[in-house]
Amino acid sequence: AAEAAAAAAVPAAQAAEDTSTILYTSGTTGDPKGVVLSAKNQLASAAGCLLLDPAFDGNDTATCAYFHEGTYVSYLPLAHSFELCMQLVVLACGSAIGFYQGDVRKLVHEDLPALRPTLFPGVPRVFARIHEKVRQGVESKGWVTARIFAAGLRAGCRGCLR
Repeated sequence: AAEAAAAAAVPAAQAAEDTSTILYTSGTTGDPKGVVLSAKNQLASAAGCLLLDPAFDGNDTATCAYFHEGTYVSYLPLAHSFELCMQLVVLACGSAIGFYQGDVRKLVHEDLPALRPTLFPGVPRVFARIHEKVRQGVESKGWVTARIFAAGLRAGCRGCLR
């Protein structure tokens, strides 16, 4: 009887096309709906995220150099498709995930110093908000600070493009 119960507790193997997750959209472009993702969908998304790895050599495998032994800060909603993808990649590459407290006002001043992330991927909307806050802060310091900041930003951007 114990053997039968133990055998029943073992989950069946999942096929690539089996439903793995249902993510619900926010409804920004229509009615909210559930998007059914298979294991194959999720693995394809994770493989796409691995393309962010600068050590990726174009073959079917990546080295995980970018994601390996780092700390990723999770601040997007856990139901967000990019967040799910990043968590899969980070865990597969052997890194840690630090979760923010849930209050975006504490993210920069409390969570980031405590978690000390080495990985901070995000979505364009988040980076646009960060850029706007920084721009407002710099402009409030006067034109000299704004010019120095702009010169530093240009130099940094040139370095990123190399």
